[in-house]
Amino acid sequence: WVLLTQSYIFSAFSSSIFSLFVVRKYLKFSFKGTIKNLELVKFSGPLAISSLLYNIPRTMEVYIIKYFFSIEIVGIYSSAKTLYRVFDEIGNAVYGLIYPAAAKLIKLNDKINLKKLMEKSTSFLFVFILALVIPLELGFTDLIVKIFLGEKFLKAIPFFRLMLVGSLAYPLIAQSLVLIAANDLFYSIKSLIVANLILVCSLITIGYTNQTYLIPLGVVLFNLSSGLFYYLRIKNRFNFEFKSIFSSISDSYNFAKSMINK
Repeated sequence: WVLLTQSYIFSAFSSSIFSLFVVRKYLKFSFKGTIKNLELVKFSGPLAISSLLYNIPRTMEVYIIKYFFSIEIVGIYSSAKTLYRVFDEIGNAVYGLIYPAAAKLIKLNDKINLKKLMEKSTSFLFVFILALVIPLELGFTDLIVKIFLGEKFLKAIPFFRLMLVGSLAYPLIAQSLVLIAANDLFYSIKSLIVANLILVCSLITIGYTNQTYLIPLGVVLFNLSSGLFYYLRIKNRFNFEFKSIFSSISDSYNFAKSMINK
């Protein structure tokens, strides 16, 4: 676990340095401009808190698990989270695309195209994740692990499969970027506080009842509750309908069909 944490910190640091190197000619630092320091603090402060609430508890929950279960179980859970990391990175990639577009549309007060952006991004991400989750749940995980990863990860497969359920909430979690662009950060903070309480309470309950196979349920409930809270907010503020999440299924089917018929 220590090695995994060190590897994550090193990779995050090195990728940040490399990113700064790539975009260095586009960066300009100055005290001139119309944005006041107080405005920066009001935005960056809640944003930093929101980021901490989203990331830190999901990496620290292993210490709660360690309190109730053996080191072997902790190791298996960590291996499952390593496998699940792929879905975290898919979410991160999409988040980086949604925010700039949403911020621009909100600034232009273009509600029609903003709603289209939300519907398309949610639906296509849902279809993409669903296309990955279904074969993985049906046994493809075992094949991948046996061929590429070896015996070390075999015991982690049941944990990983349960974690996959939580990945279905990523399309709705992605819309938190729209709320950030709309400067609705305090709602995000409140939602994440509740989601983290759900995570902690579920892990403590699982620990006291010694339900080892349910350990990943903490992360699953964290994702599902976060997604639900964000959905309720965007439904209220932007008239987003839940059925929109399925809107691209027919488009994806027709596209795949046309590619096959070529």
